[in-house]
Amino acid sequence: MSTAPVAPQHNVVIRIAPFALMVFFTYLAIGMPLPTVPLQIHDVLGFGNVTVGIAVGTQSLVTLLTRQYAGTLCDRRGAKRGVLLGAALSVAAAAIYLVS
Repeated sequence: MSTAPVAPQHNVVIRIAPFALMVFFTYLAIGMPLPTVPLQIHDVLGFGNVTVGIAVGTQSLVTLLTRQYAGTLCDRRGAKRGVLLGAALSVAAAAIYLVS
């Protein structure tokens, strides 16, 4: 009797970890500045409550407006390009936060 060759079993956690970390750091990059934006705009820059609301709401609006573009980009050019573009835009946003 011969036995069929057994495919090497990969550890599922190791295979999923890069994707889980990517999602974690993406939400971390989005979520960390969100509580500080109102304080920066109101207390440091001296704008009113309406401006604070516009600044916080802009994040949700931009997410809504760019979601279809990001999905199309990932479908046509691959997820890697979408992730790299998103990472570059996150770095640009961080630079803008530092400038303010």
